[in-house]
Amino acid sequence: MMSPRSFRELGLKASKFGFEEPQPMIEVTVNGQTLEIPVLEAPGHAHNSVTVTLGYGQKQGGRVGDETGFNTYKILSSQHPYVATGAKVKISPNRYLLATTAEHYSMEGRALAREGNHG
Repeated sequence: MMSPRSFRELGLKASKFGFEEPQPMIEVTVNGQTLEIPVLEAPGHAHNSVTVTLGYGQKQGGRVGDETGFNTYKILSSQHPYVATGAKVKISPNRYLLATTAEHYSMEGRALAREGNHG
């Protein structure tokens, strides 16, 4: 995830969420390791930073889980196991279809509250 401003400064274009359209991907290089991951805009996220989630890359997970997700641990070091600084980020030409509930609370164009007279 990254802020909308950082997202645009990289030249990324937002996709629709969910199963509708694959998301853009970035290459993050830090500690001599490069990781290619999908990226989402996250309003309220700090500018000039990237958040990656840990623990979602699987080599073996059964018929539907083999080789899913991304092993983000490879860009961390034992001295700094949860924060990495000095990363270089660039756009990847690839895209990745993500499952997300980002639109779960969407009102789909309807008013948040409706009012009217009864009777």
